Amino acid sequence: FIHLGSGAAEPLHPRLAPTMAAVQRFAPERTRLAHEKNYAIAGNWKIVVENAMECYHCAGNHPSLCSVIDVPGLIADLKLWLDDQGGGNDNALAAGGMRVKKGMKTMSPDGDLICGKLLGNLTAEDAAIGITAGVMVIPNFFVGMFYVDHWWTIAIRPKSATETELLYQWFVRDDAVEGEDYDVQRLIEVADNTQTEDNVLIERTQRGVNSRYYVPGPIGSDVEPALYDVLLNYKKFMEA
Repeated sequence: FIHLGSGAAEPLHPRLAPTMAAVQRFAPERTRLAHEKNYAIAGNWKIVVENAMECYHCAGNHPSLCSVIDVPGLIADLKLWLDDQGGGNDNALAAGGMRVKKGMKTMSPDGDLICGKLLGNLTAEDAAIGITAGVMVIPNFFVGMFYVDHWWTIAIRPKSATETELLYQWFVRDDAVEGEDYDVQRLIEVADNTQTEDNVLIERTQRGVNSRYYVPGPIGSDVEPALYDVLLNYKKFMEA
């Protein structure tokens, strides 16, 4: 976190505390990096963010994700994560997890546990109802999504006007052993499939934006409320 203002920086902890409270039970401080993957995307970073901040495209493009994630619930949740239609979200933080479907325990190909060691103080009862949590930071976009047995992050890094690097990282409990408690391919499968599919959509959109016939369209308030919030706050920060 970098303070770019001219005055003294306020303490960081009070600003982070309400959001971080949502993930305390998952004890991220007692986890370790299990795998990471960089995706080189031929698209502007704002197109990447737009893709991430709505999910009405999910049903027709993400079979792996839709098999385990409650997509209608996710679309409804997006309206609440960054509920700030005036662009006044000074914290630029949000909390909310990607809910799994009823009967699913975690974000895995079949909804069953990926890792035999649950995070933090979570229990088998928590796994049975598929408890989730999440955090988000904008406009320097970062997402962390927590499940009972693992969590993952996305960090978006602009490289040029038409290139973006997206870093995915997956974490498990710090005492989990690869090959015994979890399998890496199973750990990353749903997210990796989804991001690979998204990259096709993003790059197709970028080709359209490059066209001399391209004209920006409006943001759909019913299906893109979180995107509306992100862009309003980005505009506010750029004008500050």
